[in-house]
Amino acid sequence: MSAILRLIEFTIDGGESKKLVPLKLFFAIHYCAFSTQTYLPIYFDHTEHFDKMQIGILLTLPCVCAIVAPPIWGGVADILKNQKLVHIFCLVTAALFMFSLRFVPTFNVMCLMLFVANFQTQPTWSLLDQTAMTMLVHIGGVYGKQRLYGAVGYGIGGYFAGLMAAAVGIAWCFNMVLGLSVISLFILLRFIPAYQPDEGGTKTDYLQSLAIIWDQPDVLILFIVVLLAGVMGGLID
Repeated sequence: MSAILRLIEFTIDGGESKKLVPLKLFFAIHYCAFSTQTYLPIYFDHTEHFDKMQIGILLTLPCVCAIVAPPIWGGVADILKNQKLVHIFCLVTAALFMFSLRFVPTFNVMCLMLFVANFQTQPTWSLLDQTAMTMLVHIGGVYGKQRLYGAVGYGIGGYFAGLMAAAVGIAWCFNMVLGLSVISLFILLRFIPAYQPDEGGTKTDYLQSLAIIWDQPDVLILFIVVLLAGVMGGLID
């Protein structure tokens, strides 16, 4: 029995500090909630009856938002010096806009709503990563373990979203996003601390960051490879 209890305990905390359990749950639930985006092409095809060109246009919007939105909201967090507030705002609005997609009647409105939904959703990933790294600096732990719980949550969410779509209709996946996001919001508000930014650290703006990339050929090549990989990944999707 003690061996089983130790196994359960290790499954929950990953052999790390108990203070990181809420962070692991946050990763798992947040990734589980937004894994339902995988089924958006099916929703566009079978429920909204968009043609292939329209679906292709819609699927480019998350890719554009993934490039544009995180730096913008990251800049807002730096200006406000309150990353947690920005994280809460992005999480709440992302859940609401993603849920509202099921009520959109036309393609043009869907383009607008999907863009806004992803503009709010994409920063939540980078803000969560930044939150994790900050907590690990103060508490200690391995970043990869936190992401592992996110990967498990993503897989479980995708599986149950598929079952839900087959049983009660794919539109219910949007309810899943909203419900799980409420749990994520509770964890963020109640258990994730808001650390003050490091005022003594060096600061660079976006142009300085681009100049650093441009001046280092190996980093520039890596940047181009990652960009091309992202483009190819978008085409495969």
